[in-house]
Amino acid sequence: MADLAHFLFLVWLIFTVICILICLEAHYRYQNKRGIDQEREFTNQYAYFGQSIHNVSGKKIGLELLLREYNQQTQRWQLPQNVVNFPLSKMVHTIHQIDPAITANLEILALNMTVSQLTDFRAAYFFK
Repeated sequence: MADLAHFLFLVWLIFTVICILICLEAHYRYQNKRGIDQEREFTNQYAYFGQSIHNVSGKKIGLELLLREYNQQTQRWQLPQNVVNFPLSKMVHTIHQIDPAITANLEILALNMTVSQLTDFRAAYFFK
């Protein structure tokens, strides 16, 4: 009986140590995870342009931020071709640049987001 108790204690101890090591590794990986913002260089290639949202009576009730990509060949802004992981920091920066007089009476601020942005580990901070 003592051998069984000793065996079960060893199994419990080994299991506990393995679980602690897995938790430490997960914590380390989470802290060192590169978010969308650092994975690619997003400088002046992309910008947001505002488009008004109106209700049925024509009153401006919101603003939609539309992402555009600058095409060097045509020297024009266009719909992005391959934006999968656009940085959340660029969205936050753009929202902070909007004049408070414009946003004071808005009910809606619409942004287009990808699944990668929504599942990014900093998305909760972005929404706050």
